[in-house]
Amino acid sequence: PEEVDESLEPIVHTFDAKIQPIQQRKRVPVAQVFDRHPSIAKFFTFAQFNHLQSVLSNMIANSDDNIVCSAPTGAGKTAIFEMAMARLFTDEMEQHGRFTHQRKIMYLAPSKALCEERFEDWSTRLLSLNLHVASITGDGDPSEAHREIAEAHVIVTTPEKWDSLTRRWTEKF
Repeated sequence: PEEVDESLEPIVHTFDAKIQPIQQRKRVPVAQVFDRHPSIAKFFTFAQFNHLQSVLSNMIANSDDNIVCSAPTGAGKTAIFEMAMARLFTDEMEQHGRFTHQRKIMYLAPSKALCEERFEDWSTRLLSLNLHVASITGDGDPSEAHREIAEAHVIVTTPEKWDSLTRRWTEKF
């Protein structure tokens, strides 16, 4: 049989807040996690991460590891994604002194309604950082969508729309 390189095996962490007494749950301040760039910490609309977010904050803010987060509605998954966004923004600031268009953030949502909600929220909150958010959900002109993608730092779309666009890609971004 073929030998498996164990270093390539994923590290799986299981988190269960139910077994953690409330008084022992962590709440890490946002400013502590993103202390290198206070303007990025201001992206968050709250002062502290909840327990789930706090447990993941160090890994998200300080490593390039991939993460899959499965949690109930209202557990804070969007803020976990926003932590990853802030990590990219921090990296861009440290490497280039500004936000470039070399790397993009993509948010795939199951519905147009959720895409619109994220687009409205992030467009407003990222305005102070001079970051552009594109919502690509309609049946509009593909060349217009491609232009929006090229100019955006954050792309919000549905899986179906992204599939439709990328099947017809002839340009390189």
